[in-house]
Amino acid sequence: MTHWKTLEPLEYDEQVAFFEWAERTKHIIPELKHLYATLNGVWLPKQIAGRMKRAGHRKGVLDIVWPIARHGYHGLYIELKRRKSGRLSAAQKEEIEFLRAEGYCAGEVRGWEEAAKFIMKYIEG
Repeated sequence: MTHWKTLEPLEYDEQVAFFEWAERTKHIIPELKHLYATLNGVWLPKQIAGRMKRAGHRKGVLDIVWPIARHGYHGLYIELKRRKSGRLSAAQKEEIEFLRAEGYCAGEVRGWEEAAKFIMKYIEG
């Protein structure tokens, strides 16, 4: 699906495409079975959002997590944005800085292809 104003894939669609790539790539990189999404960008009705917040859901958490240690990092966190639009929130910027200070590889990517390259670069070191 694309956004009618820009004909740019939505962030959701980019994330679906990324996880489809990961599924196709598991035979080469079996550790991809441990890759998961936080679903922080999913819109929730107000009542459910309130329940989720009380249960620990919070702003700023990055979209994709890979709890695989490599090359001195404890794991990988990715904030996936649309290819041309979308900006990091202040909470996301703060989260990336925090994760990096704690020894994780963390960053922002644009589109599913860049996310796949980020994973491959992480593996290679």
